[in-house]
Amino acid sequence: MDEAFEQAIREQAEAKSDGENGDAPSRDNIVASSASSLETSFQNRVFGGEYPQDIRKKYHLMDDVLGEGSFGTVRKCRRIGSKEVFALKTMNKSKLPDATQLRREVDILLDVDHPHIIKLYDVFEDETHIYLVSELCTGGELYDAVVEKS
Repeated sequence: MDEAFEQAIREQAEAKSDGENGDAPSRDNIVASSASSLETSFQNRVFGGEYPQDIRKKYHLMDDVLGEGSFGTVRKCRRIGSKEVFALKTMNKSKLPDATQLRREVDILLDVDHPHIIKLYDVFEDETHIYLVSELCTGGELYDAVVEKS
């Protein structure tokens, strides 16, 4: 968020200094204009900038696709500097039916710690995607296991 703010200030300063009278822009005008740019940027945010944007700073994304659904893809990822492997769900924001429900679910999963509920470790959000880093559950599809038991 700080980088976006600084970039917006630089762009506004350049645009104002190229104005018709050549006067330097006032700090108040730059800050107001930058805040407006940031507000527009955050309108596309499901979580309002609460979570970091760049997942690649913390995780190495693997090519192993574990599954695909209507909202996105699940693949493996590994924490940088560690051998820990997680499941990474990448969701395209344009395909989300209800952002409010997703926010509630993420808030709950971040707080829950139970052996029978998948653990959500991290959330990332950029302009087009939401990334959920969770516990990697191996052993196949739950549906197949239930059918096999029946």
